[in-house]
Amino acid sequence: MQCASWAACVAVALVVVFVPMTTTGAQSPAPRRADVWVNSDTKVYHCPDTRWYGKTKVGKYMTEAEARKAGRKPAGGKECPAPQRPTAR
Repeated sequence: MQCASWAACVAVALVVVFVPMTTTGAQSPAPRRADVWVNSDTKVYHCPDTRWYGKTKVGKYMTEAEARKAGRKPAGGKECPAPQRPTAR
């Protein structure tokens, strides 16, 4: 790969290193609010708004039901809280 400048190469390298990837190497699609992040190495899933949600080296987003069906376990043994629904005024 040839870059226009040293800074451009560094920027590309940072994106490649720090963007979470799926096990196939493709970037995981943006999560829906009901999705969990499944760590492919540990077989554990992380709920939205938790420390490791979308931040492990390899993994992918899926619904909590899909994660459980695939035999994945919740991080810390705790299921995700039910999503909050907006209340009508």
